[in-house]
Amino acid sequence: MTLFQIFNLTIFILLYIAIGYLICNSFNWRVTGLQTVYLILTWPLLVIVFICLSIFNWITTSFNKPNKNKKVKIVWLNGPPQCGKDTAARIIQNKFKSRCYHSKLAAPIENSIRNLFKYLPDKTWKILREENKDLISSELFNKSLREIFISFSEDWAKTVFGKGVFGELALRNLINILEQSPNIDLIVFSDSGFIQEIEPIVKKFGVSNNLLVRIHRDGYTFNNDSRSYLSNTGINEIDIYNNGSLEDFSNSLIDAIKPFLSDGLQNTPTSRSRWGMDRRLDDEDRHPH
Repeated sequence: MTLFQIFNLTIFILLYIAIGYLICNSFNWRVTGLQTVYLILTWPLLVIVFICLSIFNWITTSFNKPNKNKKVKIVWLNGPPQCGKDTAARIIQNKFKSRCYHSKLAAPIENSIRNLFKYLPDKTWKILREENKDLISSELFNKSLREIFISFSEDWAKTVFGKGVFGELALRNLINILEQSPNIDLIVFSDSGFIQEIEPIVKKFGVSNNLLVRIHRDGYTFNNDSRSYLSNTGINEIDIYNNGSLEDFSNSLIDAIKPFLSDGLQNTPTSRSRWGMDRRLDDEDRHPH
């Protein structure tokens, strides 16, 4: 019996006693026999109500309970600023609808900095955040938003909590999301750039369920950015190019990730050394004791 059921049973027993007391007093039932009749007639009703409530609780928890056997796929988008990572995330999300969840490792950074400069109007923040992150602004004490993000990440958060802190935070958030939305089985991170940040999630969900997509675009580099292209990660890796139309980019992206979603891609040999723990976990999942 669950705590929820015990709580409901307790509530109904208390209500039963209270209602019985009120009824007996209302009719001035002082005869023990009449009180006995009341108990005999109302106990079955209480039991029936409790059983119905228990069945309802079992049905609702069964439908909302995450499927432990569900395979969750993780897509990591990796590339320099303005190469099309956010666009790629939207393309994937539009393609796979409600089963896809778009996340960012830098979300805690942005939320913290936004709170720090909360006096800025939303319109001004949007311009600085989405249109020109490299703009030096007096509103930001003659810094650019990118400079502030990098300093917050590299000089404070990673120094205090470790290089994998944003991966750990993302994993905790991801677990909550999957518990609340059992239909989600595809996660897209649109800002990967450090191997230490993807490690916690790779170890949780397995090497074969992670794909690194490097996005290349002519004229765009990692200058003034702390991130870089990732390689030899041990997970699935592919490269795509964003030098044509949006339609071309969309088609090449979806075509590139389809084999991964259908388990058509295989891990590189690097995975046996870098992710040795995960290889063992994957084997144990396939061959439980």
